[in-house]
Amino acid sequence: MFRPFLTGPALWFLAASALAAERLPVDDFAHFAAFSSMTLSPDGRTVAYVQNLKGVQEIVLRNLETNKNVRLEVPPSRAPWIPQATRIGWLNSQRLIFSLAEGGFSAVDRDGTRLRGLTGFYRDKGQSGEAEIQSSGVIHSFRGADEQSVLMTEYRSPGARYPGEFQVLNTPHVMRMQTRTGAWARIEQNPGNVEYWLPDSNGAIRVALETKLGTARTIFRAEPNGPWTPLPGMDWNDTVNRPLALSADHRTLYVNRLSDQRRWAVYPYDLIQHTFGEPVIAHELFDIIPNDWRSFANGIPLQGLVFARDRPGELLGAHFMTEFPRTVWFDPGLEQAQAALKEALPGRINSIISISDNRRRLLVQSWSSADPGTYYLFDTEAKTLARLLACMPWIDPAKMAEASAVRFKARDGTPLQAYLTLPPGRGGKNLPLVALVHGGPHTRDVWGYDPDVQFLANRGYAVLQVNYRGSVGFGDAFQKMGRRNVGGTVQHDITDGVRWAIQQGIADGRRVGIMGGSFGGYSALMGLALEPDLYRCGISIAGVTDWIELIKDKAEMFPRSFGFNVTLVGDPVKDEAQLRAISPVNLVDRMQAPLLIIHGRDDPAVPFSQARSLVTALEKAGKPPEFMAKYNEQHGLLDYRNRVEMYQRIDAFLAKHFPAE
Repeated sequence: MFRPFLTGPALWFLAASALAAERLPVDDFAHFAAFSSMTLSPDGRTVAYVQNLKGVQEIVLRNLETNKNVRLEVPPSRAPWIPQATRIGWLNSQRLIFSLAEGGFSAVDRDGTRLRGLTGFYRDKGQSGEAEIQSSGVIHSFRGADEQSVLMTEYRSPGARYPGEFQVLNTPHVMRMQTRTGAWARIEQNPGNVEYWLPDSNGAIRVALETKLGTARTIFRAEPNGPWTPLPGMDWNDTVNRPLALSADHRTLYVNRLSDQRRWAVYPYDLIQHTFGEPVIAHELFDIIPNDWRSFANGIPLQGLVFARDRPGELLGAHFMTEFPRTVWFDPGLEQAQAALKEALPGRINSIISISDNRRRLLVQSWSSADPGTYYLFDTEAKTLARLLACMPWIDPAKMAEASAVRFKARDGTPLQAYLTLPPGRGGKNLPLVALVHGGPHTRDVWGYDPDVQFLANRGYAVLQVNYRGSVGFGDAFQKMGRRNVGGTVQHDITDGVRWAIQQGIADGRRVGIMGGSFGGYSALMGLALEPDLYRCGISIAGVTDWIELIKDKAEMFPRSFGFNVTLVGDPVKDEAQLRAISPVNLVDRMQAPLLIIHGRDDPAVPFSQARSLVTALEKAGKPPEFMAKYNEQHGLLDYRNRVEMYQRIDAFLAKHFPAE
């Protein structure tokens, strides 16, 4: 097994600063990053990034030699800008492709000319009179004479579309797109059950993942236009495997599969011998690339393989998560560069996010749990490190709180991992504490800058984020422990984390609250129902209140989601009694503590009716909650003004029912 070169904080527990933090305005936490998604051109001469100021989104292209900027205002979309959905990358040193919302993809030259809408409603319908083309992104960029062309996924019939323009796209075709003219042609027709396709280094589609009734197999063709055949050891009845990428020489397929320790690891598969080799990278305790989810922090992907941009298929390294973000480099030059960055910027995560073709210039984002990050340009030959931009210039990391990784055992002895953030200047004992619960539930909390955490810490609260059973990244068995236990063991894990903090003397047992979004909002509601003597108040943002109605609603809009939800939560018919017993709308008689409910009226993931039903039930029980509902908001609040109001409401709610002083 390869011994990783690890990068990350050296300390698990960081002491609070000596002075109490000043009370910062809620605006500081409500605003998304001003500068994000920066990427370096292949020749290392230009960076492109998203600028988000005063509600206006722009693509900025900065010439690193002249320091001159070209700004391109992004046309308005039919949906709010979602930072996590940003796609931006260089096709070559002269042309950029980007998508910031559901308007689709566009391409532009580095000097701001030749802007062309390629997909979605940004596409110029006059050029062909065709129906709208949807795409989830680029899967291959050609070089040389064809460098203006790309391969993209293509969806002609979205899996679902309803108010808010939220879409689920399934079973893609593959199209070849000329990014300057917009001319395109479908090169692979989906037979109806291919989840995704993989090209080789020349852009020929050679690998695909087929799905059927919850199972999957990998098919392959030895020649670009040859017949498809299943790969031995990766067929329907074999161990679950997920193909990741083809090597540069087309002999090896990198595959995600379970190790002997039942952790997701990256394996090489020999396409000639049809055999698996020893893991390329594996960890005894943590998944390298979880099968169901990939985490982000500060806009940085935390799990995935890194390939050379100029030589597709050449594996350079891998990002993965333990308690902290880690990186392993297989390229000696990048390993040396990472070590130099650690020396120059100690105590931080220094993510190499973009590399010039000649490997001389590296774009780096340096960040921590108290810092959204700063972009740097590292010249590996000149040994210079130039500061470019801070993602959130108004954030002073010295005034923020650092998160620490902690471990404890659940009531049945199961080891659990969590993050604990202490309010600066208030010591580490007898603190008011908020249990902040992540969504999913098949996601996880990670170490990184989180505005919710920082807002609560700035107001004087310790924050505990428990990676309960069902969270990804901790092995197959741990994730499966959460299935059909969302209202039981999962909630007990959160409670056990809070009681651990009380037993350690960190939290004041008389001053504990619970808060979360989506599934985390559900957990906040369940916390009030299951532990009425533990929590002083609760805050639910876009929380689930009725599992039966939600599963039925999701099945109607997304038929493919039904099996997943039944496996994760339960069957609305066969398990009706159990689902009613774990639905907060039926547990209002147990809820005693004050409650704040926040919900977007156009939420496609957890419909607004979920919040409305609970509010009605609480009002009938004589326990009216505080309620904030906003139009034109989907799953969570994205509009800056609404986010300011949200933090103001949370601030006032906590001060009224759960003061930190």
